[in-house]
Amino acid sequence: FRADLCFDALEALDDEEHDATTSDCLPLHEVKAFETVDLPEEYKHRGAQIPDIHMRAISIQQLVQLGLFVMRVLKKRVSEKRYIFDSRTSRVITWCIVNLYHITDLFVVPLTRRFRCSFVELVAKGPQAAKWFVSHWW
Repeated sequence: FRADLCFDALEALDDEEHDATTSDCLPLHEVKAFETVDLPEEYKHRGAQIPDIHMRAISIQQLVQLGLFVMRVLKKRVSEKRYIFDSRTSRVITWCIVNLYHITDLFVVPLTRRFRCSFVELVAKGPQAAKWFVSHWW
C-alpha cells in the first residue's frame, strides 16, 4: 500500500464549478449516494466485533480507501449529472467540497446501519490499537 500515490491522485482532481440548479439536485436526506457504484468488498460484510472502544483505531490505509470510494462515487454522480445538493451551503456536493458531515451522512451511516456497528468494525479484521490519538470538535 502506497498512501503517497493515493494522495497524489486525489490532488490531481480538478476543482470545476457546476452550474446545477436546485431542481437538478437531490437534497442530502433523500440520497442513496453509492447506489450506482460497485460496493468494495470490505464494505459488504462486518469485519469484526470490537467491544473495547479504545481498540477501534482507524488505519491510514482504511481512511484512504474510504476517501477513494467517496471520490469515485461523487465524481460519477457529477459526471452523470445526478447531483447531491447541500441546503446548508446551497452548493452541489463534489469531491472538492465534501466534508466530514457529508461523508458521515452519505457514506458512514448507510454503510454501518445494517450491521449496527462502527465504521472500524466494518472494515477491520480485529482490534486495532491506536499509535496516536487525534480528537475533533463538532
